Amino acid sequence: MKYKATLDSFSKLITAISIALFSVITYMIYNDIQENITDRQQVFKLTLVIIATIGIVIFCFAFMPTGYKIAENKLYILRPLINASYDLSSITAIEKVEKNHLKGTIRSFGVGGLFGYFGKFYNMKIGKMTFYATRRDQGILIRMGDGKILFITPDETDQFISELKSSR
Repeated sequence: MKYKATLDSFSKLITAISIALFSVITYMIYNDIQENITDRQQVFKLTLVIIATIGIVIFCFAFMPTGYKIAENKLYILRPLINASYDLSSITAIEKVEKNHLKGTIRSFGVGGLFGYFGKFYNMKIGKMTFYATRRDQGILIRMGDGKILFITPDETDQFISELKSSR
């Protein structure tokens, strides 16, 4: 069964503001290029900024979690570009967590709001984690046999936990 992963209001706000800001920056730079077309070095620099700005948005969109699926003895993290998968047999513990349990979590190499929360995060109590999340108010910690810890946020948390436990 597939489980949806909808964005929380903070992530929706960050995504909207970021896209609007990136669009304004790109538009302003494009206009500047049109006016200063004679300086090739300046045009090159500004074009690189436009490409980087658009690239950030595309990258974040491509790797945002859109849902989760349990099938074929695997947990699939559904994303627009490349899905991630983990063997169910590698799962050692499943734990439902609330917002206060993640207090003090910091992003070490990841995205913190633009199309969700994904990448590498750290928490003093929990340790290093890989987030595939779309919300911060509740979620599921999945501990793997190799020491990895995943944090996911399906909309139907309790139903997902039940299916995950029965599928192992």
